[in-house]
Amino acid sequence: MKFTFLFAVSIFTLFSCANNKIKKEEVAPINTETKISYLLDIKPIIDNNCTSCHDENATSIPNWKNSAKLKEYALKSSGIDGYTEIQARIKGKKERMPLGSPTPLSDIDIAKIDAWISQGASIE
Repeated sequence: MKFTFLFAVSIFTLFSCANNKIKKEEVAPINTETKISYLLDIKPIIDNNCTSCHDENATSIPNWKNSAKLKEYALKSSGIDGYTEIQARIKGKKERMPLGSPTPLSDIDIAKIDAWISQGASIE
């Protein structure tokens, strides 16, 4: 009886977890006509995901606390057709960034960065 109960609980747990897939973040389309703000939209993404490495102490990687340097890399060609250096890295076309993070940036954050870049990557 005890074995049957444990078996039933195990099976229930197994199937309830299997159907509980992590949902991808629902992404509302970013209207590229809507002005993306560096300070409101992009800087928080960079500060939360990039500047722990890309800071003023970085010697072999760009300092993205310096907004002019960030803009330079946002517009710099990656050598992969259609991708700037930042786009290639956040989309995994080159070594994926954020490096060492268990998860890539969310789809919505990537869409914001794409829209910002397509609008000229203004840092004002």
